[in-house]
Amino acid sequence: MLFRKAFRWYLKRAIVLASDWTVVPIRNQEVTPCFIAGCGHSGTTLVASKLGQHPAIFTIRRESQIFYPNKSLLHPKGIVKEWIYISKQDQKICFVEKTPKHIHCLNRIRRLLPESKLILITRNPMDTIASLYLRFNDLSLSIERWNLDNEALLNWKEKPNTHLIYFEELIAEPERVFRDALTFLGLDWHSEVLEGGQSVYETHIAVENMKIRAQQVKKKIYKPESKWPELFSKEQQNRMIQETAAISERLGYLVF
Repeated sequence: MLFRKAFRWYLKRAIVLASDWTVVPIRNQEVTPCFIAGCGHSGTTLVASKLGQHPAIFTIRRESQIFYPNKSLLHPKGIVKEWIYISKQDQKICFVEKTPKHIHCLNRIRRLLPESKLILITRNPMDTIASLYLRFNDLSLSIERWNLDNEALLNWKEKPNTHLIYFEELIAEPERVFRDALTFLGLDWHSEVLEGGQSVYETHIAVENMKIRAQQVKKKIYKPESKWPELFSKEQQNRMIQETAAISERLGYLVF
């Protein structure tokens, strides 16, 4: 029974992967597709929400998850075409979509949209793991997710049309970081991106976690307080440092 289930799963995946290569890529010079990804709780919602306040950007108001590998690229192709159509109708020249776990789907995104731009977000492991832990109450899971997601990010950070944002720099110098991001997208600077106010995610909130994020990103950018020194014992802190050290160093996080 288990063998048959496993066989069916692998057969389905093989069909999906094979069909991906039959899909004709979308090439569009009028609307720039931009996808934001990275480990959850690293600032992806903050960046997408603030960029969504730019007058030339159409922001997808939910985590679409359309590039997850359970369906052929024919599925996201139809959706992306609709996003491009809506962007044109609204006189926008860029659309932005944010799904953190798309960090593991970037090859599929580029297969369908070779000219797409990727904004990847990273944050130091201690603060990210603490935030993940408060959500999932599982330290091992939180450490594993940070490692897996940021290892995937490292594989892409030097590739063309890819822009990396460090959460710490975003908090310290928000105007510079957003100016750089808009330049990367080929857009002019607009101070609206740094203003507080309604988040684009408030009008389409499906899960409790996004309700919290939508309220947080409405505010002007501020430096959040580190929770890990009080949240974890010294033994747990040492474990977090040791188990994330290899990837942390590659990202430039050398001291906590």
